[in-house]
Amino acid sequence: MNKTPYTKGHIRRGKSFVFLFMAVLFTVDIHASEVVFCKTTESKINSYAVGLLKLVLKNTNGEHRLSTLNVPYMNKKRLFTQMKDKDGPCSVVINGASTLFNNNIDMVVTFPITRGLLGYRVLVFNQQTRANWTNINSLEQIKNNFTIGSGAHWHSSTLFKEHGFTVVHGNTTQLLWLMLKSNRFDLLNRGILESEEEVNQRLALGDEVYIDKKFVFHLKLDFFFIVKDGDTNTKQLLTQGLETAYNNGSYQQYLDQYLESLFINKKNILDGRKVLELEYQDMPELIKVTPDKYWYKFEKSNH
Repeated sequence: MNKTPYTKGHIRRGKSFVFLFMAVLFTVDIHASEVVFCKTTESKINSYAVGLLKLVLKNTNGEHRLSTLNVPYMNKKRLFTQMKDKDGPCSVVINGASTLFNNNIDMVVTFPITRGLLGYRVLVFNQQTRANWTNINSLEQIKNNFTIGSGAHWHSSTLFKEHGFTVVHGNTTQLLWLMLKSNRFDLLNRGILESEEEVNQRLALGDEVYIDKKFVFHLKLDFFFIVKDGDTNTKQLLTQGLETAYNNGSYQQYLDQYLESLFINKKNILDGRKVLELEYQDMPELIKVTPDKYWYKFEKSNH
């Protein structure tokens, strides 16, 4: 039986095959992954984030699978600690811009996922404050007569203090609602995006709470995707997918559908309210590095 000798050509072809095989393995590793989104509640913003992540992954190369994991409620500080744990179960979470992430920009996908809607802030008050609110018509009247409850580490808390408001801190949103109920402060700082849903929840519990219709405060602020510390692959994946979806219009279409589900119209969201701009004295690094094109500024309608 004749045996074919191994020539240099065979060896070269063998090496080429090995290199090709390794390249295929490497390609599969880069272009196929699982993204684990962790959420603490079944809120509308978390549902929005899940849908947005699905859209983002459709706008990336390769096959990627999204899974969700329910985790216990965490305040911003605990959430930050969780995402610093490289062995933790979460690939990505959403969170409002926080002072905790200013020195950890590498963990943040610098795309405001509702284009800054979280930065439109409204005030919520209880029955006791309602009686004193009727004749309030100016910024100075609010500063001189009321205290505002707001979260520790929130950018909006910092801004309210910088602009002369008296701010009372709470560590969690849940705690802030309890503090409002017990009159620990007069007004609760909430995003227009989340206020309606939360007020309805409090009304269902028997609380008497109201959303102010006179004012809306505006600052550059939003929810961002936060990835696990050191997970550059997931950050790059989400960044590229968001940019593609933004450029092809599918992101804006998805956002518009979400706002419609909340009965929020971009053209009349501010009608009937006085807009009070809150400018940063020292703009946070996260806001600085987020491209201006992503921020949307709502305007009053002409009617």
